[in-house]
Amino acid sequence: MFFVKCRKANASAPRQCSLLTTLVQRPDGPYFRFPGKGVYSFASDCEDDPLFEVNVQTDITCAGGSKSDCYAIFIRLFDVEIELGPGGRVVCNDVEITNFPHEAAEREVKIFRQGIFTVIEAYNGLCISFNGERTLDMHIPADMSDKVCGLCGSMTFDGTSFFDLENGEQYSLPSFINAMAIGENPNLLTNLTDPCDSAEMKSQAEDRCRFFLEDAKFQASNLAANIQAHFEMCVTDVCTQLGKGDSSYQSCEVAEHFSSTSNNNGGRLEDWRSADFCPYACPSSMVFKECSSCIQSCEAVGFENECSVKCFPGCVCPEGFYFDGSECIEAASCPCKSGNIVHPAGSVIDLNCNQCTCTGGRWSCTTEKCPGECTVFGSGMFKSFDGKWFDTKRQCSYTLVAPTKLAVHKFFIYIDNRGCTNKFTDNCLKEVIVIQGGLRFRIAKNKEVNINGLGVTLPTTKEQFRLSSVAEHFIKITSEFGLEVLVSIELSRVHVKLSKDMQNMVTGVCGNFNENDQDDFFTALGQFPNHAQFLESWEVVIDGVGCLPDAGFAEPLNFNSQSQEYAASLCSGLSSNIFSECSAVVSHTMYYEQCLKDVARGEIFACSGHPMCSSFSLYARECALHGFIVDWIDSTQCVNMRLWVHYKDNFSDLSQEAHSVQWVWNGNQTVEHPTFTAALT
Repeated sequence: MFFVKCRKANASAPRQCSLLTTLVQRPDGPYFRFPGKGVYSFASDCEDDPLFEVNVQTDITCAGGSKSDCYAIFIRLFDVEIELGPGGRVVCNDVEITNFPHEAAEREVKIFRQGIFTVIEAYNGLCISFNGERTLDMHIPADMSDKVCGLCGSMTFDGTSFFDLENGEQYSLPSFINAMAIGENPNLLTNLTDPCDSAEMKSQAEDRCRFFLEDAKFQASNLAANIQAHFEMCVTDVCTQLGKGDSSYQSCEVAEHFSSTSNNNGGRLEDWRSADFCPYACPSSMVFKECSSCIQSCEAVGFENECSVKCFPGCVCPEGFYFDGSECIEAASCPCKSGNIVHPAGSVIDLNCNQCTCTGGRWSCTTEKCPGECTVFGSGMFKSFDGKWFDTKRQCSYTLVAPTKLAVHKFFIYIDNRGCTNKFTDNCLKEVIVIQGGLRFRIAKNKEVNINGLGVTLPTTKEQFRLSSVAEHFIKITSEFGLEVLVSIELSRVHVKLSKDMQNMVTGVCGNFNENDQDDFFTALGQFPNHAQFLESWEVVIDGVGCLPDAGFAEPLNFNSQSQEYAASLCSGLSSNIFSECSAVVSHTMYYEQCLKDVARGEIFACSGHPMCSSFSLYARECALHGFIVDWIDSTQCVNMRLWVHYKDNFSDLSQEAHSVQWVWNGNQTVEHPTFTAALT
């Protein structure tokens, strides 16, 4: 949860640049008229590939369609593209955002509703606010203000660069505005006439703006905001609209700007509106405040004190009530969200091994220790019990899990990852072996299962173990002492789940299961400096054969440019709109990297028909475990997977096997391994 705060980037106050109706107000000089039509650069950091840029498009149809003089704002911050449209419409990276607050770029960019404004804040101190009509404010950190291009120009306060371009050449105002146009613009300005060139019109405008000079409420705020400058802007604004035939126009946006500026600088200007002057109507359950802070939504219950003190006019809920997306309700009635699913107050859900109850918009959960999971997938990607990611390029067999001396249950799990060849139809994962006492289970391709060298038909039980077929391509081994193994050779997937009682009782490639991923490379032989040496220590010889020579598959970075583009296009769906809600909570990075490698190595999984599908299916499964049900198959080339996966119900039986653990041993480790003869015959 976050809340907007236009922070100071250093000890100096941020510089503010504003667009009010057809006026631009900069701190380095007086305001100037901006009658441009088209798309213009409002502000950027003057680089060829700017870290930030804000563009404005004029003459947009306003919300409701009654007018066509509103603006649309186009923002790029880092790799995030945001569009702000009339009526508060927000689109982030091509996805329309309706739930706020919203985060992007791994929480470096925040989007929030505050009053009637949509506010965007970046980690470096940039803060942009737009009222959905014709008011745009931008706060730029002082240490960046002399590096700003666009209509806002270089904001240095001295006025010397008022109509300078970055090459230092000075321009007339029309030429300066024309130079800020983006793309072909048939509406370039040749000159600018004074909208108040008629004495009668100017007199009317001054009368309508005289409240700045005569109203005691505005006069009391003169020290907190420049009242003379706002009076002059008001006159120009009214003249412009009178010239367009709007005889009843009131310069409400200039008045709002003065009010907000005053309230944010220590003044207190409230109750200046009336039924006849700049009224603002709110929904029936809300009230209007001139100095509202964060909208107190149900998602913000319990975090009210984190709201910015910055003032924005707008509709808010009465004291003690919260906005649920449609109306103001009491906190006790607020729903809760789990991923992209909304649960009413009082709902109970399972989160891993804990139960969570929705109470007043927040989840209250039990705190039981949960089972651990380790995963192996693709052409050699590992995720330990404690969440550490690493991979291998070697064709070897590994010990995934082995017992420590303190372990009550002595079992071993091995994988044979030597199946890679130069054939596009072969997977690296060749077989999985589970050994406990005198039992040796072997799972190979085509769902072939042997127990102590004898083929078996599933389902079957053997002493403490039950073996069954799950979905189309998975084999599951379940023990009475808390071990579960889920294997799909065809999908190159292994999931190992351990009960919470086994914490600190295991070792191997999957780690030591102690809720600390920083010591996953620590073994009885000490701490290994990197994952390659750690994996090598857990290599094991099976059936007299150790590691095989590398199959010669190219890595993504060694592709030619055409191949790199092909791999990126196949895997780009992991970072697309399909997974956007999930990716804000569950990072897609490692799944994307493995997808590139699978494409590079040409792994085509038999059930899916495409090398990208293993990473996609595993990421979708992880999203489901966090409450995000993603219907992704039809948007990819993995349509055959619909025959065996049921995503709508959290992967059917697979949802119960969410916790996967993977470990690998090596003859270099001080672990007494069982013999493999019976297991491999």
